[in-house]
Amino acid sequence: MFIITLGSTEAWQFAHSGDYLVLSPDPEIDGHLLHRKTLTLEECNQDLSRFVELYRKHVPNIKIIVTVSPVPLNKTHDPDLHVVSATMRAKSTLVVAAHSLVEKYRDCVYYLPSFETVMYGVRNPWQSDMRHGSNEAVRRVMKLFQIMFMEDQSNMPLPKFAEAPPASFRDRFRRWI
Repeated sequence: MFIITLGSTEAWQFAHSGDYLVLSPDPEIDGHLLHRKTLTLEECNQDLSRFVELYRKHVPNIKIIVTVSPVPLNKTHDPDLHVVSATMRAKSTLVVAAHSLVEKYRDCVYYLPSFETVMYGVRNPWQSDMRHGSNEAVRRVMKLFQIMFMEDQSNMPLPKFAEAPPASFRDRFRRWI
């Protein structure tokens, strides 16, 4: 089994090759080196289909669970959109792409509605930073996962999580840097 969580449609490509960068680049990087791109629904569908086909080639009986992260974007590279609108565009595109993938590969791809559960099925979905899921949200998603995909339905104790970490790795570990 493989679980994949889709998070954003905003990407960066190397100008010379078209290859995608795995992480968000430094905002000061030369614009001639990288191009910003927002993936379309069609591109997401194509990329996800290639992903499934590659896995099935090497592991023919693979089962894939696809889900969409409820965590909002903390910035956008689209100068015409507010980050809230960019988040909704990305999440909407990814939910539709995930459902399209399930329809195309009904024999091996399954959808876990974690985005919908956090957004619409939890009274208090966020920690105080409004970006990290609350303990209630995490418990609800994990319980849904258990109901949908696990034979063992006995009570699963889940740890309580502390408040979200500081805004950046550097801030969190400043005293050691």
